[in-house]
Amino acid sequence: MDTLRWLLAVCFLSVGRTKILFSNNGYENVVIAVSIGDSAKPHKLISKIKAEISAFSTALLEATHGWASIRSVRIVIPSNWDTFGTKSETCLSVDDADIEVYDDRTRSPFGISVEQLFGCGAAGSRISIDQSFFGQNSRLSGKKLLQKWAQFRYGVFDESVPSPSSEKEMMSSLYRKYYPLKINSTVKWKPSVCSTHVQSTEALPAGGFCLTNSHWLQYQCDVQLGKEQNATASIMFTTDITHFCSDDDNERNEKHNIYAMNRHNHMCNFRSVWAVILQNKDFVGYR
Repeated sequence: MDTLRWLLAVCFLSVGRTKILFSNNGYENVVIAVSIGDSAKPHKLISKIKAEISAFSTALLEATHGWASIRSVRIVIPSNWDTFGTKSETCLSVDDADIEVYDDRTRSPFGISVEQLFGCGAAGSRISIDQSFFGQNSRLSGKKLLQKWAQFRYGVFDESVPSPSSEKEMMSSLYRKYYPLKINSTVKWKPSVCSTHVQSTEALPAGGFCLTNSHWLQYQCDVQLGKEQNATASIMFTTDITHFCSDDDNERNEKHNIYAMNRHNHMCNFRSVWAVILQNKDFVGYR
């Protein structure tokens, strides 16, 4: 993997939309705009951002089987932060950056989000990250950023589904955390995740077995992932896994789950995340 190059710049003028370049398997000119009016430790925040982006690049390289990584990043800081010995240059506004770093935890309960206004395969507008997101476990945060990058750049969608707030919501929602799968004469409730080989069990929060049938799952019954997993996908569901789900029957541990009642299946006509990614212009010529 090429050495990641950084440019730190002070923004004083807004111009056109950023243009990420993908050349020789590397993303160049990724723009991160810091929209924080003041920071007690600006140098520390910049160092944290660099660490997270480096971890994200490593995760991206692994998830794409060595095809893509981040090669160069420009971090745009407010003019009153000019304590880095940087020179001012014409740069992008926050609204036009690829990634915005802000200070408002109310904007996203998870500290990171991406705005997707169009359908499957269409790029998102930008990734927004609260500054509290940085400084956690870099490897874990790097994978979370990879999830949002896949949504932002390739137009895929979440494969995780939040827990329902009521029994009515659990059984009526378009996206359901669990779905019934009939095997011989037995109905098993499976998590709406990829891949088809994710190991799971059902249990109540206080312990004990769940009551289920082919159309009903006891409210608050949790489908728990097994501690031992052979599945290597999907990273769009959990950061414990490294790859995207695939439609390839030969990739047994990454086989896409067409039954999962999640947003990605709904928006992308049950195609796997990897199948959608391979249609992106960045993957023309992929081996």
